[in-house]
Amino acid sequence: MCARKSPTAVHQKFLALICLCVSACEGDGSGSQKSPHIATVFIGNGRGQCADDGLPLAQTQMTLIRAGIDVLRSACGTLTGVAFPAVCGAPTGEINLHDIRPENLPDAERLGFRDVAVLGVAPDIVATGFMETECRDQ
Repeated sequence: MCARKSPTAVHQKFLALICLCVSACEGDGSGSQKSPHIATVFIGNGRGQCADDGLPLAQTQMTLIRAGIDVLRSACGTLTGVAFPAVCGAPTGEINLHDIRPENLPDAERLGFRDVAVLGVAPDIVATGFMETECRDQ
């Protein structure tokens, strides 16, 4: 005869699984919790498919630093929620991400960077979000 688990044990495991799933879904879409004292900006790196061109992360970081903007952290990323046609020379959706102080956001935008908060809501950006990715050797 098979031993049955008590309904209480089954319910506890089910609730634990639900809690795990809910906690895994929390966040800002980038896989990390951000402080309210940090703004994340992005800029397309310009890399085309089938090419090794594009702006290295260090170059876009230096653009901000030379403008007097403290860069707190940098990472590579890609836009999500949009498909790019597989054609040599077409865009890849790769972006360079930089964490800066919110008070520096207007200065960064004057340099061509955009706040990640516009992803999915700005009419000129069709992506619904972004994710951090490993940087390619640039």
